[in-house]
Amino acid sequence: MASKDDDEKKEANPIVNANAKEIEVDYDTIDDKQLIEKLKKNASEVLIIDARDPDPEEGDYIGGNIKGAVNIPSFDFVDKLPEIITSKNLEEKKTIIFTCMMSKGRGPQIYKLYNKARDTLTKDADKGGDDAKKDDEFSKIVSTIKLDDKCKTLLKDQKAFVLKGGFHGFLNYNKDTEKDLIENYNEKYWEVTQLQGDDNEGLALYHTNEQ
Repeated sequence: MASKDDDEKKEANPIVNANAKEIEVDYDTIDDKQLIEKLKKNASEVLIIDARDPDPEEGDYIGGNIKGAVNIPSFDFVDKLPEIITSKNLEEKKTIIFTCMMSKGRGPQIYKLYNKARDTLTKDADKGGDDAKKDDEFSKIVSTIKLDDKCKTLLKDQKAFVLKGGFHGFLNYNKDTEKDLIENYNEKYWEVTQLQGDDNEGLALYHTNEQ
C-alpha cells in the first residue's frame, strides 16, 4: 500500500516550474529526455525498475508505466535483489534506472539499496570480512547472490540513476509526443489538476484511484 506521506502528495508540480532551482541530492539522476535518448538508441541495454505499489485499489502503479519497466514495489525490493542482480542482467543491462511516481521517496530509496548491495558484492574480499559476517536480513539476502569476477566488474561499471520527476514527470512531459514509450496508460486513473501559485500555475495529470 502506498504511504500517505510518500512522494505522491499533490505538491507543486516540478515539471511546470521551469525556473525552479535544482535541489541537491545524494544520488545520480537522469531526466526524461536523456532516458528517451537511451531507450531509442538501445532499449535492450536499459533496465527500468518502478517501485510504485501495484495494488489495484490503493496502489499507484496501475494506469500506466514507461515501456518495458519492471514493477518491483519498494517493500519487496530487497527480497528481489537476487532476481535483479543476475549474470544475465549484468551482461545485457549497461544502465539501470530507478523510479516511482515522482522519484522523491521510493525511487531514491531503492537506488541506495541497490548501490549498497553493489558495494557489498564488488568490494575486495580482504577489505570486507566484517561486513560479510553481518546477520541482518539485507546482508543475508545479498550473500545469496553469487557472481564471478567478470560479473562483478560488470556490476561495478553499470550506470545507475534515479529518474528525475518519476513517472509523473515522464507522463506529463511526453504523453503526447512519445506515446510509444508509455504503455498500459488508462486515462481514468489520472485527473487534471489546476496548480496554484505565482511560479506554478498550470495543468498537470495526477494519479487517482477514485473511479
